[in-house]
Amino acid sequence: MLGVVVGWFVVAHLAIAMTGLWPERYQDLVNRIHRLGPALVAVELGLVFLPLLVQIGYGLRMLVKVGMAYHTDKQARGGDLRFFLQRLSAVILLLFIVFHVATMHRWGLHLLYQATGMETLEEYQAGGLFQPQGEAFESTALAIRSYWSPDGVKNPVNVFLIGFYMLGIWAACYHLANGLATGALAWGITTSEVAERRAGVLCLGLGVTLALVGTAAWYAFAFGSP
Repeated sequence: MLGVVVGWFVVAHLAIAMTGLWPERYQDLVNRIHRLGPALVAVELGLVFLPLLVQIGYGLRMLVKVGMAYHTDKQARGGDLRFFLQRLSAVILLLFIVFHVATMHRWGLHLLYQATGMETLEEYQAGGLFQPQGEAFESTALAIRSYWSPDGVKNPVNVFLIGFYMLGIWAACYHLANGLATGALAWGITTSEVAERRAGVLCLGLGVTLALVGTAAWYAFAFGSP
């Protein structure tokens, strides 16, 4: 069930990020979130990071136990291909989350700088690369499109990281949608083939919708302008 909590956060996060198409609206939403003050830390810990860490731990255990693919038939996983893609998207998503939190969030490389004082991490002295106070759009866009070099898309590493963000978003959308569909099977919610097909259609619709929202958000920060 913790996966559902994380899923709600993914939906909200992508929806908020899509407002980057309208930078002023995006800044307004960021301001509202950060008005929570110290309560925001409790929300992040209780509703985001703790459930996410549990899910990651369970996912790594499953990956070590059963590997990337096996002959699942129907064993509450929807077949071999979907099982493989679920594991693959989990690996991509884990790498993406680590990079995203490390570079953007104040609990990432900022904490490492505070602990070590490494000169190479001085840009994280004040926090993550995301700066919510008046620079929400600009800081996010800069961190995505010019992380490695100020040359933007002229630099191949920047281009790779921009593409990696797109891949990470799509992996999150697939992992959530397919996870809900297979979860319904595993939890005994869909007890007939008709119910399974209906749930599959609903989850497919959710995945496609989220992918469109996520792609719009990605475009806003990768190529949009304030």
